[in-house]
Amino acid sequence: MDLKDILSLGTVKRLVKKVSTSDTVGNKSEALEEFLSTAACLEAMTQLAVELLDPKLPEGVISVGIMSHVENLAPAVLGDDVVFTVSLDNVEGNRVFFSMTASDMYGPVAKGSQERAVVHVSALERKVAERQGR
Repeated sequence: MDLKDILSLGTVKRLVKKVSTSDTVGNKSEALEEFLSTAACLEAMTQLAVELLDPKLPEGVISVGIMSHVENLAPAVLGDDVVFTVSLDNVEGNRVFFSMTASDMYGPVAKGSQERAVVHVSALERKVAERQGR
């Protein structure tokens, strides 16, 4: 399967998310309890990348995260609407590369990137079995 035949570089997916308590760092640090967490940015980026990529893959094939990078640029706070935008930037073999931006009404709050590998579920299951000695 040649991913370049089924994926369009530059494809974009967006999500508008109101920063809720579960998106903050409050459960890990009281001092940061009102601020959008890096983990929430990573979760939104991953969700959008999977929604953009996986529905285009044949049955029995999925994408798995290989590498993610999130850089916080400015604080977004509880109650703010944050727009996450993920763009499909490149395809190399079975690897797919995405970039992410996140902004609120005041400007950019984060940027990031993610690399995903497209794999057959059966191959992934075999690897797990091998690692576990089954």
